[in-house]
Amino acid sequence: MTEVVSRNDLANQLGVSLPTVDSWVRRGCPILKPGRRGVAAQFDLRAVRGWVERYISTGRVVRHEGQTFQLPSNEQALLVKAFGHLIKEHYSRIAEAAFAMGLTSKQIFALEYVSATHIGECMADYLAENGISDFVMDRYNKPNTEPDWDRVAAMRGEAYDHDDFERYFNEVQERIVRLPRTGEA
Repeated sequence: MTEVVSRNDLANQLGVSLPTVDSWVRRGCPILKPGRRGVAAQFDLRAVRGWVERYISTGRVVRHEGQTFQLPSNEQALLVKAFGHLIKEHYSRIAEAAFAMGLTSKQIFALEYVSATHIGECMADYLAENGISDFVMDRYNKPNTEPDWDRVAAMRGEAYDHDDFERYFNEVQERIVRLPRTGEA
């Protein structure tokens, strides 16, 4: 029997963050109907659970400095969890620094989400290029590793509206440009 859930419900049911769900979709997670502004994406919970289990249970061939070897799933999981830990610690610090700088809760949300998504994608791409699944890393980022946005907003005397904050994040994401680097022509 199909249990249709939204992106938020999927994240809550599986105990992962919203950036994780976004990452899964980019990597082939089954989706019934893609979301768009004002319309929630729809997922078949059972199909997604099956996809997750099949994907993370597979060992990977690793290529590094001309050598090829099979990385057992337990070692792979430990390595990828280390990346997940780094991401969690990195983006929580960004949110804390943004709060200290006096940004609004909506700005902190966007900055935290952009940084978490970007560093996660960079590591995921690197791991994938080297034959290692980034999937355990995605599962490592649980909702309890994210700031409590209701409380963060309250600390600023603001109200948290998830849809409004996500719209703001999407607007910021569209405006991001790569800044020049030192030594570039």
